[in-house]
Amino acid sequence: MGLIGSIGASINCVRQYDIKKLLAYSSISHMNFANAGLYTLNIYGVLAALVTSYAHGLSSGALFTIAGIIYDRTQSRNVLSLQTLFNFYPAAASVIFIMTLANLSFPGSINFIGELLSLISIANIDLALTAMFSMNIFITAV
Repeated sequence: MGLIGSIGASINCVRQYDIKKLLAYSSISHMNFANAGLYTLNIYGVLAALVTSYAHGLSSGALFTIAGIIYDRTQSRNVLSLQTLFNFYPAAASVIFIMTLANLSFPGSINFIGELLSLISIANIDLALTAMFSMNIFITAV
């Protein structure tokens, strides 16, 4: 269930132009990943769900706040209109870039630790599912 929900949300995330919908589908994908780790019923899965939930609350909360600020300034939630905003506010572009990397589970972020623990707990159950979840990480990064 976690795999199907995570891949479905990731595919929807790839085709979005609305910032808030993009963040919402990304959130669904991350939480399905955490649920899949939790479904394994081992200590790594439970720890992965806790770490991913905490990290998701930090990074997604910050990104939704930034999306709200962007909407207040531009009256648009289109991803393609962000280029003009970034020309006027380069510091905002840096903050959004760092938070997006954290949301994508870039190595060194706390989201990466949560997803790595989920992969470890899933690998204890089935290696084929681990390969599918690893493919989902690639789809999310696209």
